[in-house]
Amino acid sequence: MGDVVALHRPGAADERQAAWAVLEAEGWSVWLREQVTGGWREGEWDAQTLVFTGDVEHPRTVVYRCGTAACDALARAKSLCTTCAKAQRVSGLSMKEFKAVFVPVRDRTMTGVQARCRVEGCPRDSSLWGLCSSHASLRHKHLERDPHSALEVWATGQKPYPPVDSCRVRGCRFDGRGPHALCFQHTRHFKRHPASRVAGAAVPADWLERQAPYLSVHQFSLAPLHPLARLEVLYALQQRDARGQKIDPHATRLMIARLAGAADSVTALHADDLAGRSASNIDALLRETHRVVTAALARFRGACPAELATLDLTELGVRGKRGGRTSRPGDLDLAELVQPWLRRVLITWIDETKPATGEVRRAHRACVTAARALALRPGGGRDEAVLAFADMNAVVDAFRHLPRLDGTPMKNKARNGLMGFFSRSWTTAGRPGTWAGCRPTSPGTPATRSLRTR
Repeated sequence: MGDVVALHRPGAADERQAAWAVLEAEGWSVWLREQVTGGWREGEWDAQTLVFTGDVEHPRTVVYRCGTAACDALARAKSLCTTCAKAQRVSGLSMKEFKAVFVPVRDRTMTGVQARCRVEGCPRDSSLWGLCSSHASLRHKHLERDPHSALEVWATGQKPYPPVDSCRVRGCRFDGRGPHALCFQHTRHFKRHPASRVAGAAVPADWLERQAPYLSVHQFSLAPLHPLARLEVLYALQQRDARGQKIDPHATRLMIARLAGAADSVTALHADDLAGRSASNIDALLRETHRVVTAALARFRGACPAELATLDLTELGVRGKRGGRTSRPGDLDLAELVQPWLRRVLITWIDETKPATGEVRRAHRACVTAARALALRPGGGRDEAVLAFADMNAVVDAFRHLPRLDGTPMKNKARNGLMGFFSRSWTTAGRPGTWAGCRPTSPGTPATRSLRTR
């Protein structure tokens, strides 16, 4: 997808660090290409044009048919399209009446479906009087000779012109025009570029590379992004889709507009800079994309989840309430799990059992309870190879006196459940040799009976 840029590395100022950052960015780009799924959302995502065209029939695409009976436009919500919504507000009709009787009159060029020349067989885009620019020029000359000539009669006597090449912007479906072979829309955009003011200057390749085609309400394009950011956003969207979340073309398009002017890589942004400027759903999509991409970068760099400050439940494949992968990060704080081996126990259990979010939170609290007890022991329980029965007794004793989160007494059944989570996660993580073959049992039993050998 093109060149890569150095990833954001605070303090990387000297040349060797800068060179390493560029090499890392190249590897990061390769890693992302390997992770991106080919054939994703077939019929919606076009990898060649970088355009996503939402299918109104897809259950996880946020695009709907306009509720007006005579309207064939698409809308962002289960209501009316933009044109019909404006008409309804001034119509004086109830919503039900309006949907039944209103017939919209559209300018076809505003819908992104460019009309063709009215001369039969002419494949060129219409420009004036429903004619392509070439036939319109002929028509103008004919009117100078015969001002009362009927358009339809004149058009039937004209021969079609051959097709012209499409606009040079990738994915643009309109005819290219003029010396730059751009459609009318991209010609207008290019006039704002400094190069357009230089006589005979060519259209810069980097400008063409970052131009999106005309987009309807159910479309977005990754073209405005830097090539590396395109891979990052595409990866994040595919991960979102894999979790069963919806793809909202309109929100994604607005997010891309924000990212295109902010950085060449999503990883170069800080999470605090993403929120508070847009609608809540766009801010949420920005934060999610940043979180998913930065977590992926940590994996690419070889970071172990046990070494991170928090656990992202979406990255670990934890199940949500409906049984699929959870869409909520539910960041679990690992600060109190100062024993590295205990962090690995929790993460291994999550990875191998793919529990529900509620189970993960109970297991997390169980591990925190054990970590607090071990932190008070000699050595703080950091080296699992030297742990003994006394350390296990301290863990069981901590469960025996564990209160609820609000500080009120916890019932023995709840304590036993938490201790059971700790025991199962420990066993699942493959710790049979830990503490000389001992394993925890119910905290409701006396301390001397809370350990038993195999």
